[in-house]
Amino acid sequence: MPLSDFRHPWLIAPMNADTPHYEQTRAFHDDAARTRQGYYDWKPGQAGAPRHSCWQVRTRAMVIEALRAATADHVPETVLDVGCGRGDFTRRLKAEFPAARVLGVDFSEPMLDLARQQAPPGLAFRQAGLPDLALDGGSFDIVVCLNVFHHVLADDQEEALTSLCRLARMAVILEIKNARCPYKWLPRSLWLDAETRVYPTTARRVAAVAEANGFCLDARRGLFRLDVLSPIMVLTLVREGT
Repeated sequence: MPLSDFRHPWLIAPMNADTPHYEQTRAFHDDAARTRQGYYDWKPGQAGAPRHSCWQVRTRAMVIEALRAATADHVPETVLDVGCGRGDFTRRLKAEFPAARVLGVDFSEPMLDLARQQAPPGLAFRQAGLPDLALDGGSFDIVVCLNVFHHVLADDQEEALTSLCRLARMAVILEIKNARCPYKWLPRSLWLDAETRVYPTTARRVAAVAEANGFCLDARRGLFRLDVLSPIMVLTLVREGT
């Protein structure tokens, strides 16, 4: 598949501009790109240069573990990174699967500007956003969605997950903020800033939607041994029959 084949019309469809939540979320990430080099989890005033938090580093390691397990028998030829941000993890995906064509999509153009500055051959970036990411099913072997799903309104999460499943031929690797964890019951965990909220969910809810779309929950990984103690979880959804 030539890299130009990634230029499907649905990849440039914007998020619902009439929804204030999505406007606020986009503004938050645009500002992170312009003022914090795209490190959305770095707060001004912290010591040192902008960087990802230790929780982000651990979560990304869990995603790589999930990817390696999901692709042990089938090396992917195409990988989609949904919500690629500044593109550093998309480049990590390219390093993990050097022969694959990798596409990163994000709703923030300033983030994509950062990502494109260091894009190697075989890696491309386009603007796109959830919940309605795509209608063209089966376009990528693996779909990765990291640090994105909690930005989707609770009422839109079924549509968003359906969009991800329609795109994936083999598996979806999905990171969620775990609503079962007591930490996610605290108000401070539900807001990016004074105006921008996030929406945790549960593995059970994700599994139900995945099953309706021909996927099963194959594995779950948490920051801690017990799911209920893990504010962040990485779920592996595998297409049934693969």
